[in-house]
Amino acid sequence: MTIDWSKQTTAAQHQADADQRDRNALKYDRQEETNAILVTTATGNVFQGNEVSQSRMGRVLAVYREELPDATVEWILADNSVATVTLAELDEALRLAVDAQNAIWQDFNLKTNAARSGD
Repeated sequence: MTIDWSKQTTAAQHQADADQRDRNALKYDRQEETNAILVTTATGNVFQGNEVSQSRMGRVLAVYREELPDATVEWILADNSVATVTLAELDEALRLAVDAQNAIWQDFNLKTNAARSGD
């Protein structure tokens, strides 16, 4: 029987591997939370706020920025109903979604910093 010493790992490497697994789990949770963002505007409309939806909202607002706030667009809401919304409301939904995502990322940073410091 021979031992392949090149495959031996240290306690430090085992800990590093465990830390990486923990970080990957936190990243997975962060992405799941981001994918599930829903925001409610002042009019009561509920919009999806995930990263794809944020990108779509941002593109519409960029294209029609000269027409803010009065122009309207047809938008599919979170419940898959179609609503005519103003660009001002779409801008509100985007801002709420960005704020929600920032809160998720800040929470992730707190958790990863706590894990690094052993809290």
